[in-house]
Amino acid sequence: MITEMDEAILKEEQINQVLQDYRNPFNLNSASLWTQNSTGNMVSRTTSPDIYELLKDKSTVEIVKNLPFFMIVTTGWAAPVEETDDFTPPSEAPNRRRVRLTIQVSAKGQHSIMRFSDSPNEILTDENQAQGMLEYELTRLWKKAQKATKKSSTKKTNTKKRK
Repeated sequence: MITEMDEAILKEEQINQVLQDYRNPFNLNSASLWTQNSTGNMVSRTTSPDIYELLKDKSTVEIVKNLPFFMIVTTGWAAPVEETDDFTPPSEAPNRRRVRLTIQVSAKGQHSIMRFSDSPNEILTDENQAQGMLEYELTRLWKKAQKATKKSSTKKTNTKKRK
């Protein structure tokens, strides 16, 4: 049986293949929103240098409404928790690593896949364990998209009744 995480991993592998054409797929200039097209391929739909601006943009809600899932891709620095504190960002930790984080968001939650530049063929996964501001904003976007989906369905139903 294929799990939601298995499906997320398969989609992330498609994105990983696309990103191989980039000069440095672990140092992207922008966060990106990905969806699946009608042929089953993952495609980048919009980007922003600031992931939180991307998630809060009204056009992002329009893109993801009516979809069963969407994925966000972003890159940055990661460091072991014991090497960072409230004052030391991961980018300044001695054992920092470049990371690419891909998160699938759906009605079944958030499924995260991480790849590191020093071991790009290995993945780390996280299923519905995320916490913090990014998790909050992704949940908020999903809820807004679901609300917009219901509104557009109601409008279509009302339009049909009038005819």
